Amino acid sequence: MYKIVVTDIHVITRLYRIGLLKYFNSSEVAFYITDLCYGDLNSVFQSDRIFSKRLIDEGILHVVSSDSDDIREVQKYYTVFHPMFVVKTVSAMVFAKRFNYRLLTNDELLSDVAQKKMGLKVSGKEWLVANLVGDIGAMGFNLDEDLIYELI
Repeated sequence: MYKIVVTDIHVITRLYRIGLLKYFNSSEVAFYITDLCYGDLNSVFQSDRIFSKRLIDEGILHVVSSDSDDIREVQKYYTVFHPMFVVKTVSAMVFAKRFNYRLLTNDELLSDVAQKKMGLKVSGKEWLVANLVGDIGAMGFNLDEDLIYELI
């Protein structure tokens, strides 16, 4: 099972739109986004908002609320990582660390800091796509991985 923390929903909604997630159920693939990240959807396309709500309804995307312990932890790491990262990014890192989930990012700085300073498992969208396509292939379906990369 994939349990993946994201800082934005764009990659997930693209995977959903191109049909890559239809092969999986919520017990096989689960994405998590903190309430701080999800609440910052002002710059997100309207279609991404619509698809994110569908993903939530299907149980594939989970918006997680920060409790007081999480907020204290976010404040602690934010003082260390400011000005490199904004609070919402730090909240995703803290959540991933708390549950030992994988953080999905293509940001090299975030990836490097999350791995070296927080001990997180971090992967980019290429890792996710390659694994999902591999899993789909194991199910007996053939997908053109190059086409999928072009689409996302």
